[in-house]
Amino acid sequence: MFYNNFTGGTDCPQKLKRGIYYIQKNYERSDLSLEDISSFLGIRRESFCRLWKKYMDVRITDFINSLRIEKAKKLLSNDCSYISQVAYRVGLTPKYFSTLFRKREGCTPREYKEGNSGKVNILE
Repeated sequence: MFYNNFTGGTDCPQKLKRGIYYIQKNYERSDLSLEDISSFLGIRRESFCRLWKKYMDVRITDFINSLRIEKAKKLLSNDCSYISQVAYRVGLTPKYFSTLFRKREGCTPREYKEGNSGKVNILE
């Protein structure tokens, strides 16, 4: 489940598309919140949550974490950074990053890095 280039379907309201854009540009902020997103859109937090629930098939936190893990996978494959640095670069603490990564990918960030170091994805 990766929504990096998601812009919504033709029936997706513009406010939701703008919210998704905001998330895609700010997911690396550890303090990213629903208040930030709804403030950017100029609507109440509850209104944004209702809009999200109506059109999206994934929770907001899952959406944000998917973006974070996909970016981390790119960094782990192509970067010499320490795993803790990768965690901070995608807006997570190292401990939570490792837990989330293992849950979503079935391996630790270190195992992923060792198995994918230097690989280039030609589809990107």
